Amino acid sequence: MKRTGQDMSKKFTNGTDLYKYECMMQEIPFGNISSKDEKKAKGRYLSILRQFMSDKGFGSIYKKVSENIKDLPFDRVPFKDNNHRDIFFSAYSKCSKQNGRKVNNTKTAVIYLLSTNRVFYKTLESYISNPLYSLEGKIKGIISEESYNLYQAVKKLSGLESGLQDEDLTDDGIINDSTISLIINAMYLKEYGLNGRKAHKKPSKTHYINNSKLQHKHYCYKGQTVKIKKRKW
Repeated sequence: MKRTGQDMSKKFTNGTDLYKYECMMQEIPFGNISSKDEKKAKGRYLSILRQFMSDKGFGSIYKKVSENIKDLPFDRVPFKDNNHRDIFFSAYSKCSKQNGRKVNNTKTAVIYLLSTNRVFYKTLESYISNPLYSLEGKIKGIISEESYNLYQAVKKLSGLESGLQDEDLTDDGIINDSTISLIINAMYLKEYGLNGRKAHKKPSKTHYINNSKLQHKHYCYKGQTVKIKKRKW
């Protein structure tokens, strides 16, 4: 099976620097992943997603989100459609090669949302090509309600001022279910990345140990002398 939409001859990034990467990614095989393995991978994803949504206060909409994404194309995370998947991996691959290192979780989440619709492709190209690029306040031209909400989510994930509030995702009738699911998936990516492993903060480099063989400082605590060594690892 190849990374492809319904028409292999159709390239959605034609005319941009992403074009050659889309061509390349459409020729990369997924591999022989059995339906059993895919079901297991999706089950693991949904299990982590359930806990994540509960921790973030979105537990009330988990059932709605899980129902919405159960039949979507899946490759470590669910995608809106095959074209979304192809553009995402094309952009992700280019970003990784240009940086010479792993793409961080926030950037991965932003690329995920900017890959959903061709109205974002110029922004996506600039975002992954220029490390100093600043996201614009709004997308130029006429865009759909879905695209507007997704771009507000992009800004929110990037730490910019956004018109999207958390309650917009849980209140009925504000944002449609498919858009909510995409935003939740992007939030998951920011937290866990493509590998589904939560990034842990590095421990402080300053540690206090009690070791008589080391040079100590003396302190008085409740009438007793305490030896404490401060070491930076």
